[in-house]
Amino acid sequence: MSPLVLTPLIDNSKPIISGVPLYRGISDKEEGTVISPRNPLQINLDSPSEIVRLIFSEQKPQTHILEIEKDGHFVSFSLQREVACYYATSDALGDYVKAGRIVAVRFPDIKQRITFGGSEPYIFECFGGTVWLDMRHLPTQWLETVSRTMVDHELLLLRGRIQVSELKPITPEECDKSFLPWSRTGKNIELLNK
Repeated sequence: MSPLVLTPLIDNSKPIISGVPLYRGISDKEEGTVISPRNPLQINLDSPSEIVRLIFSEQKPQTHILEIEKDGHFVSFSLQREVACYYATSDALGDYVKAGRIVAVRFPDIKQRITFGGSEPYIFECFGGTVWLDMRHLPTQWLETVSRTMVDHELLLLRGRIQVSELKPITPEECDKSFLPWSRTGKNIELLNK
């Protein structure tokens, strides 16, 4: 597998613990107060590499998670509020131009951490039936293809339901417009040694 050059750098230092805040930017006015994958994958938690393969095997190397998410197999959240602000208010060109909404949730109590090869935990099975995949730690050797999604510090809700108490309106004026996630820095993400 070819190594990656990723800019901006991925911050792996923020641990996933119960109560850590997660954010989701919403521009679709129809998304309600319960968030869950529409079409969750039938996953075996004893086979983490199979979960990764199911999600990424058909994707092109520089496809972002929002494109893959359209299949309904998972729902993406970010550890960074700026990411949610961007996706809630940006247009197809990546400019901050429209009002949107942000969902903020607390990570649930963790029942089990599942690791790849004994290293950092990547999959979290939580009490209440949710299962999450931490995108920041996935080594490229576990992926048949590689996604830009790690740059946006995302966690994927693979299974279960999240009850949302508030959908907070957000306008472009309230966002830090200096923040440009993968979609504006994609030229710095490249596969080497093709």
